[in-house]
Amino acid sequence: MSPRRLSGAALAMLGLLLAACGDGGTESSNPIPAIVTLEPNSVQQRSGETALRVIGNDFVRQSVVRVKGTDRPTQFVSGTELRATLTAADVEAAGQIQVLVFNPEPGGGVSNAAPLTVSPVQNPLPVVSALAPAALTAGGASTDVTVTGTGFVAGSRAYVGNAVRPTTFVSATQLRVQVSDTILATSGARTLSVVNPQPGGGVSSPFPFEVRAPQPAISSLGTTQTTAGREPLTLTVNGTGFLANSIVQVNGTAVPTTFVNGGVLNATLSEGMLRAAGTLTITVVNAAPGGGVSGPLPLQVVNGAPVITILPSRGATAGRGGFTLYVHGTSFVENSVVRWNGQSRPTQYLGGTRLAATIAAEDVAGARTAEITVSNPAPGGGTSSGVSFTVRTLGSAAAVRRTVAISARDLVYDPGSDRVYASARSTSAYANSIVAIDPSAGTVAGSVFVGSEPGRVARSDDGQFLYVGLDGASAIRRVDLPSLTPGIQWSLTGGQVAGDLEVLPGRPRSVAVSRHNRGYSPPLDGVTIYDDGVARPQSSPGHTGGNRIEFLESSSVLYGFNNAHTGFEFFTMGVDAAGVRHTNETRGVIGGFYTDILGESGRIYGTDGSVVDAARRVRMGTLGGGEAMAVDAGLGRAFVLSGSAIIVYDLNTFQSLATVTVAGVSSDHPALAVSRMVRWGDNGLAFVDTNQIYLISSPVFGR
Repeated sequence: MSPRRLSGAALAMLGLLLAACGDGGTESSNPIPAIVTLEPNSVQQRSGETALRVIGNDFVRQSVVRVKGTDRPTQFVSGTELRATLTAADVEAAGQIQVLVFNPEPGGGVSNAAPLTVSPVQNPLPVVSALAPAALTAGGASTDVTVTGTGFVAGSRAYVGNAVRPTTFVSATQLRVQVSDTILATSGARTLSVVNPQPGGGVSSPFPFEVRAPQPAISSLGTTQTTAGREPLTLTVNGTGFLANSIVQVNGTAVPTTFVNGGVLNATLSEGMLRAAGTLTITVVNAAPGGGVSGPLPLQVVNGAPVITILPSRGATAGRGGFTLYVHGTSFVENSVVRWNGQSRPTQYLGGTRLAATIAAEDVAGARTAEITVSNPAPGGGTSSGVSFTVRTLGSAAAVRRTVAISARDLVYDPGSDRVYASARSTSAYANSIVAIDPSAGTVAGSVFVGSEPGRVARSDDGQFLYVGLDGASAIRRVDLPSLTPGIQWSLTGGQVAGDLEVLPGRPRSVAVSRHNRGYSPPLDGVTIYDDGVARPQSSPGHTGGNRIEFLESSSVLYGFNNAHTGFEFFTMGVDAAGVRHTNETRGVIGGFYTDILGESGRIYGTDGSVVDAARRVRMGTLGGGEAMAVDAGLGRAFVLSGSAIIVYDLNTFQSLATVTVAGVSSDHPALAVSRMVRWGDNGLAFVDTNQIYLISSPVFGR
């Protein structure tokens, strides 16, 4: 075949092929690429797809740009330039991303990393221009509100007041915000604000809107009739359109109101609203915006039948003048009348449970027995059962004195056995024992060993048990009184002693213990209730709580006095299955270091002379103070041991009636021992001093 002449184009192609083969026609290796710079080297966050120029060296046609580890479609421009495209996802988040170039084999490799900065977006300041709906209805369920404005971003959050609310981003001009039922629970003005996060961002101006109250309506009352003279009444009000800030009104006066739900409110009517019979008008008010006053419903108040529960004094001394007779009970009203043998006496209303009547001097001029009743007028009303009140002549102050040579810490009297029971010290005859004493004869009738250093004692009101604190053993022991045999014993915490003991009324197996830390001031570590020796979980506070304790008629209320701190607080304590808790603290009704207290017929008496209406926490009068005291409400007298004399006081007038001298009394300092005096028999008193037990009888003590 004859040779042909190659065209110019063919010669050029052949040159390129030979160049690619290199010397000798062998394959060459790809170089390792290098990035010098990126154009641009910084982009705005969320700027979308962006063209990128990669400037460097040793790029080949097969070079690939990698962003965040992922190969991107790459355009080869020259050995010093490549082009690629950043995706919207690459620039969604602010920060730095790494850009690489990869050259394939043979040879080749990965370039140095070149940083590309994604600059954060400066969020705009949001502006709220409208809400839909423009107002909401109070009392409704959670609802969504559409917020219109400008400058909203995906991170925008809406606030109603100071509370952040679930927020859904719809667009730069619209958000959807959930308003909860708690925000809608009450009517009133509200504000909504939108907050955009940094960078930039900020808080919009608050946009006002209203939660409008519905018109309330009452459909019924829990009761349509109640009794005057009662404790505060909780009245259930049924209806519609009630809100958390709805208020029940009684005769146009707002009363404490508890929201139950949109159809039920509970209102508390005070004792002052229930002092007399009549008709009360009940309405409900919802506050603006919206709202209004419901239609009225009547509540009939009728007088109940009065009940006398206690006369703090059931006796008086003939010929000693008139006085004020205090009557405790229930269902008393403003026009209740106390009657003396059926005759009305001037009566002062002190509350639904208290009346004060003026008894004239001629009523008590001579010895007699009167019947005390209380009458309430119609509608309803009636007359209480009668309570006897005895007027006695004052007996002679001559006395018979007996002593028993036992150094005792404390004593009680058991009327069932007519015995005085004393706790004998370890240094005394009948050491570390409970000693039974016949007070009329002044002789020991029996004893039982109970343990180391018996101290305070308390008797159950049914005469079944006596409880004694064992100070040397840091324990409490129970004694069966009829058989005079020791029973269960339990320990107190960490060397504590029983500073005071009180058996719960009607609960012979339960005792309140005022736990004291010896050597501390104040000594109290709390009051604890023990049931058959097992402590209830909750104790009253220690340190400055009531370290002297007394029950009255109820086992659910315990009274205490702090005699070891200058506060001298008088405490009311609630008692239940959980234990003891303070419910009230009052100052100024009892005072003095080492003052002891005793309870009798609705009152607490202090050895400082204070006479306190316990439930009302009001001082009723003052007797002379002393080391020990006994009270006989049936006789209407109090007996105060003061030095070497027993002074007899009238419980009605608080005046002294007589003095009985008792020679030779030598009492311990009250910081070392609390002196106790008890009534025994019809005309006896017993008390302890340092070395012996005194048994005193006198006609002036007698019933």
